[in-house]
Amino acid sequence: MRRLQRPLNAVDKKDEESSSWEEDLQGLRQKELIEEEDQYVPSPWEDELQLMIFKRKLEARWRSSFWSKPPRFLPYDKCRAWAIAQNMWTDKKEWVQWIAQGEMKPSIVPSDPERYYRQFDTWKGWNDFLGIVKEDATDPNSMDGAGI
Repeated sequence: MRRLQRPLNAVDKKDEESSSWEEDLQGLRQKELIEEEDQYVPSPWEDELQLMIFKRKLEARWRSSFWSKPPRFLPYDKCRAWAIAQNMWTDKKEWVQWIAQGEMKPSIVPSDPERYYRQFDTWKGWNDFLGIVKEDATDPNSMDGAGI
């Protein structure tokens, strides 16, 4: 078997090309390092600190906007319709006990509807709100006391 040998000048030429390429690469890297030294590059902990500060400011802004808004409840007629549809209460006392027990009341229904709807002059009383109809004793069509 015969081995082919490369001429010496070809090897030298390749080595010269690779060395000049490596030198160019090193020169570029050094130039980039010099340019990077001119620019401030924050360390990872500084980025994390900035993120934490931004998060806290955002949370504080959200909390302040959330608590500054008044609660939004249903209009009186719709809230009254909801209370009547539940058919759970016969007077104010039962409503207050239900609220005190911590039952699952929708957030759009006020806990104290009397106080809330009086502000808007729409409150007509607990009997109206709960849909309780009291029979009038002077009703001419009533059979009460007829002796039948």
